[in-house]
Amino acid sequence: MNPTCLVCDTPTNKRCARCKGAYYCSKAHIAQDWPAHKTYCKRVSDAGTDTFDAILFGVNETKPRLIKLPWSYGPLEREFSGGWHKLDMEPWFKGKDSFVRTHYVQTFGTNGPVLRHTLAVRFDDNFMINGSQINRCIQNVTSGNAAHPWAGNILALRVEGLGSPWYSDVVMEEDLAPLARYFEDCYRK
Repeated sequence: MNPTCLVCDTPTNKRCARCKGAYYCSKAHIAQDWPAHKTYCKRVSDAGTDTFDAILFGVNETKPRLIKLPWSYGPLEREFSGGWHKLDMEPWFKGKDSFVRTHYVQTFGTNGPVLRHTLAVRFDDNFMINGSQINRCIQNVTSGNAAHPWAGNILALRVEGLGSPWYSDVVMEEDLAPLARYFEDCYRK
């Protein structure tokens, strides 16, 4: 998938010099988007920040893109020796009425073949009641055939299995198609 400017969707190869995760076609568009991009950029640019590659289906974007998702080890618990991956999703899910839920994708489509790995889809489960905007990216990826009107930002990354606290990097070329099919099939009656 060729990168496009976050502001105008024009194809470009210029990206944020600091985080290298956002693309812009001009300095004017970098300046225009800076208030929205600043929090994410500072988080992932700090030295020593651990990140996973995740797919962001941005609410105001037309194409999914890879982002660096910061994480740290969560507190030690008996059932998870060595801690667990605590994802930092605050830039994408903020607001007092936000409730982040995870759905797991293990097949290509409802009754399709089993995937070689499990995908975790993180979304705001209160999007229908808290005023989140319709997700244009999901509408575009599904060509308008989503099973219901997804809203708010949505993140996807690989996970070791159902309910596992251990995540890993997504691969856009492998994971986008099953995710698009998931958005088409999820909740379809």
